[in-house]
Amino acid sequence: MSEEDTVRALQLLEQQRNAMLMYTSCGWFFDEISGIETTQVMQYADRAIQLAEGLFGLQLDSAFRDKLAEAPSNLPRYGNGAGVYEALVRPARIDLLRVGAHFAVSSLLEEYPESTDLFCYRADDIKRQKIEVGKMSLVAGRVALSSKVTWERKRISFAVLHLGGHLFNGGVREFGGREEYDQMLLQIKDAFGNTDIAEVFRLMDEHFGTHNYSLNHLFRDEQRKFFRSILEPTLQELRQYYRRIYEDNAALMLGMSDLGIPIPKALTTPLGFVLNRELREHLEADPPDIEALRRAGEEFSRWPAQIERASLGLAASRRVGSLLQTLAESPQDVTLLERICELLEALAKIGLSLNLWQAQNSYFRIGSALPQADMRQRAGRGNPEAERWLQAFERLGRLLTVKVSF
Repeated sequence: MSEEDTVRALQLLEQQRNAMLMYTSCGWFFDEISGIETTQVMQYADRAIQLAEGLFGLQLDSAFRDKLAEAPSNLPRYGNGAGVYEALVRPARIDLLRVGAHFAVSSLLEEYPESTDLFCYRADDIKRQKIEVGKMSLVAGRVALSSKVTWERKRISFAVLHLGGHLFNGGVREFGGREEYDQMLLQIKDAFGNTDIAEVFRLMDEHFGTHNYSLNHLFRDEQRKFFRSILEPTLQELRQYYRRIYEDNAALMLGMSDLGIPIPKALTTPLGFVLNRELREHLEADPPDIEALRRAGEEFSRWPAQIERASLGLAASRRVGSLLQTLAESPQDVTLLERICELLEALAKIGLSLNLWQAQNSYFRIGSALPQADMRQRAGRGNPEAERWLQAFERLGRLLTVKVSF
């Protein structure tokens, strides 16, 4: 079977899989057609339609949209299912050019090695150049992209201009050969180096045509990541400013609290922002700053500030899971074992709700793989390190509510 036939067969399997997934039962029990379940089912259907277009030349999305228009929405901004399709489903459609647009824009934010994974896609043979002029930057290059699901593969060229803030303009196209690529690269780099931004836009239109992309074409998780990076300096300034407000008024707030007098929201809101942000920073430090976490927990218990339990609980669960994965690579690292125990005890006092299934699985695998009898024997012979490890490992098991028999 040729590579083209293999890709076509895998696309057919993917098309059939999505055709079945669109009948998922949760999508048909709803009181609003723009709900997450129905939107997901429509995305399965749209993926099946997209693959059918490429495989068989069928044009099905117009008929699909007409059918959806018969289902009313309770929300005026959508009107009906067709409005939901246009607003929430069609923009989520992905092909290799869209993956290329994601890669191009995200390459402004981070350095990629020669090969990397992008969710269920693979980027290889990455060649890119980045130029910065003041707050503006330009990235241009080429990359080979492939789907891990269908094995479809394309080489693309790209150029993305970042004007500062959230303002982007990018172009992506299939790679048209080395000569064409070198000409595009030279012309766009020269125009940008001369700060002739109008000429950069014109050249992007000339080389990439209608395949223009913006921040909207980043995958959703990367959009959030981008805005976090853009906002980080502002949030740091706010943290310092709010921390000064807190420190300047701490004695006053403590006196009001002792007398049962409500503290104005103008003071508790900055306080909550500072404490939540510092709690996250202590948690994400490498290694986690456990003593600072304890102090942050005590501060939360002292003041009427709300802990961001959902987001911090998720971050804490991931941190613990990551530490257990590190422990699995060096399972006899007793210092790391004790640090994880201290972290879990500090988090318990703060009262975060943790989802620890990944950490529990890692703990069980560690306990099952180690030569347990040997560790017991060494501890029995008076080996202090073995005894220390056993105590820490059993302590961690209690904190994770997992028991491994030795």
